[in-house]
Amino acid sequence: MVKAIIFDFNELISVRNHEYQVLQEIFQENDGSFPLSLWNSQGLNPNFNPFVQLEEQTKTKYNHAVLNKIKTQRLFKRITDEKGKTEMVEVINKAIQKGIKIGLVSRFEFKWVAFYLKSLGFMEKIDCLLAADDFKKIHPNVIIYEEAAKRLKLKPEECVVYGRVPANDLTKLNFVTPPSNELTNFI
Repeated sequence: MVKAIIFDFNELISVRNHEYQVLQEIFQENDGSFPLSLWNSQGLNPNFNPFVQLEEQTKTKYNHAVLNKIKTQRLFKRITDEKGKTEMVEVINKAIQKGIKIGLVSRFEFKWVAFYLKSLGFMEKIDCLLAADDFKKIHPNVIIYEEAAKRLKLKPEECVVYGRVPANDLTKLNFVTPPSNELTNFI
């Protein structure tokens, strides 16, 4: 029996799509272009800095901290405007009504994720939140989801993860890869 659903924050609200679009805007504003192929190959790499690519393209030096701040502000605005995916809100509410715990993992800092969740009225619905501040290896990494199960005081096999995980990871966790309607089968 499923006792918890652990969501990947990025899958819950399309963070990666918004982040790519924001980076495209910043590149275009600075006479560069940000290829989707680069994002697909490097976007989840914790050491990837897209602004190095911008500097190489434009032969101009940029203040990366300023560009990151602009990126974060725009990303937050886009995500807040989206108001969460309606179907996921319904799934979360249905799960909570049935006594299923809700966990969330994110590659963003806790402060940023908590602010976003509070603005949507979601923070009080989360039983466990693991953010970038909590782990060294960025997700997708099965260890992060297993840690969330542990903090929820559950065995991995009692949890379902809604997110992407490398195929070579072995775990007792049940994975539902987005986009998918399979998640409702566990509730």
